[in-house]
Amino acid sequence: MCSFISRKQRPTRNPPRIFIVHNILWTHYKAVIYSCLYNILVTNGYELLVVHIAINEEGRKSFGEIDLSMHKYPYRILFAKSIDRITWFAKASRLLKEVIHFRPNLVVLPGWDSPAYSFTALISKILSIKTVISVDSTELDHRRIIFKETIKKIILKLYDASFTYGTASTNYMQKLGMVSDRIFVKLNAVDKSAIENLYGKYGNNLKDLKKEYGFKPFNFIFVGRLSPEKNIPSLIKAFKNLKVTSPTAEMWGLIIVGDGPLLQELESMVKRDDIFDVYFVGGKPWNEAVLYYYLADVFVLPSVSEPWGLVVNEAMICGLPVIVSNKAGASFDLIKEGENGFTFEPTDIGMLTNIMRKFVDGELDIEKMGANSKEIIKSYTPENVAAKMFESIKTLLGGV
Repeated sequence: MCSFISRKQRPTRNPPRIFIVHNILWTHYKAVIYSCLYNILVTNGYELLVVHIAINEEGRKSFGEIDLSMHKYPYRILFAKSIDRITWFAKASRLLKEVIHFRPNLVVLPGWDSPAYSFTALISKILSIKTVISVDSTELDHRRIIFKETIKKIILKLYDASFTYGTASTNYMQKLGMVSDRIFVKLNAVDKSAIENLYGKYGNNLKDLKKEYGFKPFNFIFVGRLSPEKNIPSLIKAFKNLKVTSPTAEMWGLIIVGDGPLLQELESMVKRDDIFDVYFVGGKPWNEAVLYYYLADVFVLPSVSEPWGLVVNEAMICGLPVIVSNKAGASFDLIKEGENGFTFEPTDIGMLTNIMRKFVDGELDIEKMGANSKEIIKSYTPENVAAKMFESIKTLLGGV
């Protein structure tokens, strides 16, 4: 975790100003990245301000309270309510005031979420401020419509560069017309050190904890919002297939960590179809979710739409093999087929069943694959993301 640098340590000369716009304060992994970036910027004579549009969004309120102690950088919140309740015009008006007041040399804006961001990019260009678009979306995470893609190509001309978060988003930006040497970062991370520390606190009482929670000796796990794009019914169906066809599946359970609009439907599905050993444990903040990774053996992300999937990072940090939809951005960078996990087509329940069966039937070395996960995820740290952001900022500002 990056520490906060006091004002007394800041250089006294007139610094280049970096202005970052982010949707919501809730996003804990961004808090760590921005804290690390702030340390690097201040040490090198820059100034940073991060503007969060809102505190949270409606769909994340059940995921726990915001840990303000993680936000160790200068920030401002524009609206003390959910981002879902703020009009684009209100966002644009406030952002314009913030840009004029802060007078930045470089502005970093979120992707395509709101016309307010395109408006801010336009004003920044008029004021000769360098502009960067931060994008985690990929060509695969939604059905692409030619008209909308054409609009994106036009909007992209407002930006000098982009920050992307992996191979899939980088490829998408290139397809939309961003020149390859103007695409930076290409990395995504969570608070690796904090997760490792939390995981280590559980010691060696795994069997006792599984009994305490009523879980099976072995468990698959899903962590995330219970919403349609996560494709959880397919995961439950695949798990049911295993229960019906594999004798050793009696030793396995399925832990579902999350809350969302599909919760009641999924619970009813499990009850109606007599699917045993599925455990709904509710929505958990990231630091409490670590316990369930500890109690699990194999992680599954079956999403039909997933720009990246930071829960994959979390599971790998906790030493789990991972089964990840090929629609998730993380699958392009974090999954080494057969080494630390597998990818699959999320609409093919049979394919998912067969991959899960390999674990259930003992064909794979779970411990070795988990160790491979920990090795692969080593460099995916907030410190490395922040360092890449700083190098790109220096490049864009001509090495200032």
